[in-house]
Amino acid sequence: MAGTLTIRLREQDREILETAAKTQGTGLSGFIRQLAEAEAKRLRNEEIRREFEEVVKYIATHPEARDELEMYSDAVIDDWPS
Repeated sequence: MAGTLTIRLREQDREILETAAKTQGTGLSGFIRQLAEAEAKRLRNEEIRREFEEVVKYIATHPEARDELEMYSDAVIDDWPS
């Protein structure tokens, strides 16, 4: 369920955002919600990539982890860092 969020904007920032919202044919609240959702998605994906990089580094430095991955995976991992 969505929650309500109250934000304060400088007047000139609000005017810029209102103009952009009108250009896209939406209201200010909807426009800001779209911006916030897009940023949340970007941050979520950034965290997933960071965690994946940690896994890759771990597998690259722990042969037993690499062996286990090969045992459970059909993926070719010859190109992974060693």
